[in-house]
Amino acid sequence: MTFPRRLKAHQEALSFCYKLNLVLNRKKPDDICKVATEAREWWDSNCLFLDKKSRRKMIPLFNHAFQHANELEKRDQYEAKIGHHVWQYLNESMKAINEGVGEEHLPVHREAREENSDIKKERELRDLFFNKYLISQVPIHFFASFLSAW
Repeated sequence: MTFPRRLKAHQEALSFCYKLNLVLNRKKPDDICKVATEAREWWDSNCLFLDKKSRRKMIPLFNHAFQHANELEKRDQYEAKIGHHVWQYLNESMKAINEGVGEEHLPVHREAREENSDIKKERELRDLFFNKYLISQVPIHFFASFLSAW
């Protein structure tokens, strides 16, 4: 999977979390169901582009959003008793999505790690070469002129 596609999926998932946050605050059951349905339809086509933790957090969020909307219509003691669960799932989903993109998947970080490992290997080889061959076999004046040219 390419990084741009993975990033796009995580960004879209986060966008649905923000939309859910907005409609949950408005407390309009029809709006909550509409956004949760859109998010679920998006999910069906994109879930495999998300990391494992994000996938595990999103489905309960959608389900609790639907439940929250249904209970809001009843207007019983729901909000005082279990209404906070949807907010917990929303926060956990957003955190998982943000972590799910992961620095290890960023092309810049991967290239930097590869570059750093190449530089480290070059330094190790240079040090080995200098320590093993040049210092023990080359006269001091040649070594000094060689270093100044390096």
